Amino acid sequence: MRNKLKILLVDDSKVFWMYLRKAFEESDVKAEITGALNMTSGISLIKNKPFDCIILDYMLPDGNGFLILQEMRASGIKTPVIVLTGHGDEQVAVTMMKAGANDYIPKSQISPGRLSQSIRSVIYSHLMEEHVKQVEKELKESKEFFESIVKTAKALIVGLDLKGFVSLFNYHCEEVTGWKKEDAIGKEWIPNFIPAKSRQQAEDTFKKFIDGNEGFEHESPILTIEGKERFIDWNYSTLQDSHGNLSLVLGIGVDVTDRKMMEEALRESEQRFRVIFEGAALGIALADNKGHILESNTEFQKMLGYCNEELRKMVFTDFTHPDDVLIDSGLHKELMAGERNHFHIEKRYIRKDGELLWASLTVSLVRDTNGNPKFAIVMVKNITEGKKAEESLRRRLSYEKLIANVSYIAASAEDIKDFLYDSLQRIGQTLDTSRILFWEYASDTDIYSNSYEWVDAGVPSQPGECQRIPSSTVPWFDAMMKKNEIINYSDTEIIPSIQEKELLHSLGVKSILAIPLYVNKTYHGFISFYQTQKYRVWPDEDIDILKTIVQIIAGTIERKGTENALRLSEDRYRSIFEGSKDTIYIVSKDGSFIEVNPAGLELIGYTMDELKLMNETQVYVDPSKRSAYVQEMQTKGFVKDYPVELKKKNGQTIYGLLSATAKKEQNGQVQFQGILRDITESKKAEEALREAHAQIKQLLASISSILIGVSSNELVNQWNTAAEKSFGITAGEVLGKSFLKCGIQWDWGKVVKHLDISKEKNLPVQMDDLRYTRPDGKDGLLRLHINLIEDTAGRQWGYVLLGTDITEQKRIESQLALSQKMESIGQLAAGIAHEINTPMQYIGDNTRFFKDTFRDILDMLEKYKDILIKTEGGIVPVELIEEMKVMEKKLDLEYLTEETPRAIEQSLEGIDRVRKLILAMKDFSHPGRSEKSLSDINKAIESTVTISRNEWKYVADLETILDPGLPLVFCAIDQINQAVLNMIVNAAQAIKEIVKEGPAQKGKITIETSYSKPFIEITIRDTGKGIPQSIIHKIFDPFFTTKEVGKGTGQGLTISHDIIVNKHKGTIEVYSEVGKGTVFVIKLPVHSEEDKKQVL
Repeated sequence: MRNKLKILLVDDSKVFWMYLRKAFEESDVKAEITGALNMTSGISLIKNKPFDCIILDYMLPDGNGFLILQEMRASGIKTPVIVLTGHGDEQVAVTMMKAGANDYIPKSQISPGRLSQSIRSVIYSHLMEEHVKQVEKELKESKEFFESIVKTAKALIVGLDLKGFVSLFNYHCEEVTGWKKEDAIGKEWIPNFIPAKSRQQAEDTFKKFIDGNEGFEHESPILTIEGKERFIDWNYSTLQDSHGNLSLVLGIGVDVTDRKMMEEALRESEQRFRVIFEGAALGIALADNKGHILESNTEFQKMLGYCNEELRKMVFTDFTHPDDVLIDSGLHKELMAGERNHFHIEKRYIRKDGELLWASLTVSLVRDTNGNPKFAIVMVKNITEGKKAEESLRRRLSYEKLIANVSYIAASAEDIKDFLYDSLQRIGQTLDTSRILFWEYASDTDIYSNSYEWVDAGVPSQPGECQRIPSSTVPWFDAMMKKNEIINYSDTEIIPSIQEKELLHSLGVKSILAIPLYVNKTYHGFISFYQTQKYRVWPDEDIDILKTIVQIIAGTIERKGTENALRLSEDRYRSIFEGSKDTIYIVSKDGSFIEVNPAGLELIGYTMDELKLMNETQVYVDPSKRSAYVQEMQTKGFVKDYPVELKKKNGQTIYGLLSATAKKEQNGQVQFQGILRDITESKKAEEALREAHAQIKQLLASISSILIGVSSNELVNQWNTAAEKSFGITAGEVLGKSFLKCGIQWDWGKVVKHLDISKEKNLPVQMDDLRYTRPDGKDGLLRLHINLIEDTAGRQWGYVLLGTDITEQKRIESQLALSQKMESIGQLAAGIAHEINTPMQYIGDNTRFFKDTFRDILDMLEKYKDILIKTEGGIVPVELIEEMKVMEKKLDLEYLTEETPRAIEQSLEGIDRVRKLILAMKDFSHPGRSEKSLSDINKAIESTVTISRNEWKYVADLETILDPGLPLVFCAIDQINQAVLNMIVNAAQAIKEIVKEGPAQKGKITIETSYSKPFIEITIRDTGKGIPQSIIHKIFDPFFTTKEVGKGTGQGLTISHDIIVNKHKGTIEVYSEVGKGTVFVIKLPVHSEEDKKQVL
């Protein structure tokens, strides 16, 4: 069974029916013909059954074909109609064509070829007609949408033709200028709407814009109908017609007149203020709402040692002492919130030369007419000398207090660990050092380990780098300590031992003080005091204090050693719970508080009794956030450093990092046990850091590309806004840190390799398609430029990396490639539909055949059953046997026995054909194979041949000679599919021109693959008309075609050339002889140099 077109023949001659059936059998159109002998039956069939085409005789017994056409059109039936006419009936044919017929054939001219051509033509024309109507509808809707946007936009939209006359003038233009749209249209723009003083410039700009055909922004005045000027910020662009020619200049503008007037008033106010500002004896500065310095007077600059230009790039927190930032920020927030009009404090600044400056600070706020903060006036008085005297007294008292506190906690401490942590913290905070390490010495293994550590805020902890250090690696240090000698170096560069110097440098130590520790006259280790931020000279007074404290620590260790060892096991959990500076808590799954440690109660501000009456959601800033946390716990069973925002009892917000685990109790209830680390101060510090770098960020923000500056010692010194957005890493997180550890998720091996090449060759280096991970976790692509920075002597000072995110560009290229592929599939759609529809038709026919046959067989089986029952009785009626014979004869069992297996085999064959075609379509059009991978070229060719079958099967036979030993090729297989398809279609079209011009015989297309290391070859031969030598060198040029207008775009071979040569580093050779055919030889490298790099 085969899929057939459904054709209705309305003709009163059965002889002609037989003739027409014979003509169909000889043509390539497979049809299922339904006949009607008169007009009445023909109209009934047309109205009640669907047909692909109607063949209609004009003269009928009860009417004529014209009446049938009229009835069809009145009923809205659009089935294509072919009219049959007798000799000399040309006028009838013309009348029928005007009435709606699609074609006519004189009966004397009917042939298989003429019949096939006419049916194909009318069906195709009908389908195209319906498609054009749909396109026209969509075009109308698009036009109406554009007109609604122009009408309602709150911006001026003006369209000018190439001579400068107004052709588009929206409603907002009417509001601003006072001109009516109908009056403005057709007016010349510059003489009527531009002030005289600006017209020459406007004419020059318009001409330059027309010549350059590029969009630009421009601010210029226009005239209202009353002659008043309004300043407009314009954005100009151009529109092109369907031929790509410039047709319209489109201007979209915003009225900025009010803003310009405000700017002028501000300049006048600034002049009056300047006289007072520069004449003041105090240091005065102006700052915006976020603390950025807008202006400063000479006295303020002298106090801090910065010039005005340097200060304008800074915020007050840049030179405010870190300990004063918090209170200063709090007062500033109250000032901005309107809770006070001014404030006065004493605070510390850090001068440019590093010296400390004490200042008496008065800050007043200036507001605008709406009461909103405009800027702050900061007045500063230098009180450094008085503060130095106060500091000397405070220092002496703090040392006495430190000894008293350490002595007190030594006497009252229950646990030596808490004592040591507390003592180290008090020492570090009192003596203002960066890091304190408590080193214990194990005499049995001769190894040092850092048992306790205290680090100042902002200083990284490094306990893992200070464990199990053999004394042999620090021999000088070991000898000095065991001789009970103090080590005191303000600069670690001058330490006499290289080994110790390298260790201290790895820890970032600039200055060191180490005091040996003896417990019960036995060497126990030492305590070291590090400075990592600056060089420090330890005065004797400080060293004496520390020696006294070390002796107190040694005595406490000796006294508490045995006691703590006995209690360690039973008190371990409680000591951690009660003594932790972090919040430790236990809650039920539904949020009921079970236990919270003192640090947590102090942090949150509630008592335990109060919390037991509350739910955990009540301490969340956003209660809905807890459900996300619970979901995470249920999914993973734990969270680590999970960010939360909680609120204290007094309403203040706490920022924390939560690490917790889910635990199931014996009663089956689930509890969450966790530790909350308060990072509120860190958050504030991050905010201060962001403000400190705001000026630099504003400068770098103007650069759309990623910019990273790295010094000669590999530390990051520039990190612009584009880098922050692209990598999700703030400048505060990386500035001053090692570039190689900055946290960018990209191929560091590739980056470092190109850095080395750039440094070695002293040349800029470009990296394309560098993969990296975006902040949202998705992959992206960068184009990265590495440029060395040198001074005039040729010394390298570092380097700058400029990067551009080309992910979207690559995505668009991929979409364009997919669009080209889908366009090809669209061109093949009709053929593919035919290839699927043909087997599906005879599968359906066979199924109906099985259905009808099975019903008859069932009836016969019932009769056989009756015979069997009656046989058991001993006598079978002769009438029943005769009835069975009649049924067998009617059923024609011999025919069924012969036809049924054939129908089953035919149906299975059809299903397999559809399956293979669908798989071929999937392989060809799969959108996810744009990246290169090892691919089977033979399989790709087979798929492409299958889906393009309808393009070549009517004009050519296609033979494939595929090398079974062909290796897998590293390529983008969907691009290769596209290239091969273009070649096949090109070959079929070339053959079609010869078949059309000459005898009706098919041509031949041959596709052959072979392997000649290091290339595979794809040879495509056709027996088409050939390519003249005069134009063969142009065939790969864009839009070059020898076909008639509308028969080709000239892009097929261009796209194939780009895929093979540019994207895969292969070659295409072409050999052709007019009248004999053309041969294309494609050579693809199995692995190009670029591909090998990707594999590595």
